[in-house]
Amino acid sequence: MRSRSTAILLALLLGGGGIQWFYLNKPSKGVVSLLFAWTFIPAFIALYQVVKWLLMSDEAWQKQYS
Repeated sequence: MRSRSTAILLALLLGGGGIQWFYLNKPSKGVVSLLFAWTFIPAFIALYQVVKWLLMSDEAWQKQYS
C-alpha cells in the first residue's frame, strides 16, 4: 500500500524529476518525466497532481494506486 502523504511530499520536493511516479510503481511515467525535466513541464504536472491527490478521497486513492 502506497502512502498518499509520501507521494505528495515526493511530488512537491522532487516532482520535476518524476520521482513520485517511481514510488507509485509507474516507472514509464517516471522515465518520461526525467527525459523532459529540463522543460519544467513535469514540475507543473507534479503541482497539479499534488492538488488532485489532496482533494482525492481515500477510496479513490486506494483504487487507483494500490
